[in-house]
Amino acid sequence: MNQDLVPAYAISNENQRWITSRFQNAKRILTVTGSGDQAMFYSINGAAHVDTYDIALFARVIQDIKTTALKILNHNEYCELIESLNNTYGDYRAAKHIARLLPHLPGDSIKILNKYGQYANFNRGAMYPEHLPTRDEYARMQTTITQPFNFIHTPLNKLHEKISGQYDIINVSNIFDTVPGPEQLQIMSNLLPHLSVGGRLLYIAQMSKYNYSTIQYEDPQTGIKFGYEDTFTHPTQPDIKIISLQRSR
Repeated sequence: MNQDLVPAYAISNENQRWITSRFQNAKRILTVTGSGDQAMFYSINGAAHVDTYDIALFARVIQDIKTTALKILNHNEYCELIESLNNTYGDYRAAKHIARLLPHLPGDSIKILNKYGQYANFNRGAMYPEHLPTRDEYARMQTTITQPFNFIHTPLNKLHEKISGQYDIINVSNIFDTVPGPEQLQIMSNLLPHLSVGGRLLYIAQMSKYNYSTIQYEDPQTGIKFGYEDTFTHPTQPDIKIISLQRSR
């Protein structure tokens, strides 16, 4: 299959509620698109601007489905939609309530579905109730998220070529789990100019193979200083960790 058409997940396999609330002073966010939950939870945890990126075109589609659903579906219907998409291995058009959303999707997602819709099955993720928004969170999303998120179609190692400005958080999710150490360092180096002073690069480690605590870097030409800050572990789910690397100058 075309690499662009890697299936997206209908629901995150990470605890976005906790991850996105960890640094609530962050206003400008760049995060992997994934299931779309990343951007949505960042938006209700204080972010003023969220850009997303992904190698999979269908990540854009699922994100646009969710932000469109906020305008049309109530909370119960939204949860039914996500659970239905998560269990759909055949035609995505069989998912509950999807027919009500399709005419209202942003044009780019409609083009993707018109061209590649026969491949638009969503990977099955673990359905944990805590990964769906609560009724209150959904109401806040409906108020806060009024436009689709900006989507950048790119692999992580090319991301720096397609962004401008600086971010308080660049979230690489668990992508580093499958990226060799030297390539990780190159990606960090490329993204450093796009981190604000005090900004953080966050890796949501699931299978970390390296010791990040030794990373300390200072660029003699630009004066940029960057290094390991801490590993934050979920208070009741010890397998969920955030490795934070921070630009201090």
